[in-house]
Amino acid sequence: MSMRRFEPTPDWTHALVQSGCLRHLLLAVEAEPTIVGWCRTFPIHPCNGFQPEASLGIGLLEPYRNMGIGTILVHESLQWALSVGMRNVTLSTRVDNARAIHVFKKCGFRATGYTPDALLEMKCELYPVQ
Repeated sequence: MSMRRFEPTPDWTHALVQSGCLRHLLLAVEAEPTIVGWCRTFPIHPCNGFQPEASLGIGLLEPYRNMGIGTILVHESLQWALSVGMRNVTLSTRVDNARAIHVFKKCGFRATGYTPDALLEMKCELYPVQ
């Protein structure tokens, strides 16, 4: 996927270099030979010991939207987060991104506020099956 500008954060660098590490999840969707989507779930503050909270980010190329792919990626990420002991997953999205907000709400996220740069913050609370 081409992006305007991407400078990897330490979390991204770790995920890309340590692909076998169980402390993060990085999913990719391929329509050969091109990556058409991705979803990442990274623990928040992983260097400060275990935190039961993760952040999620997702992207899909336009022709692959409205096909259920984003919903599948978010569900897979939430299942993974729950399986490794996370209790909350957070994300930020543009307030005008109605399609993504719909998917996030369908997957259990709720709006919690706004970032300083006017992005909508959302949170999904995970509960283990008893």
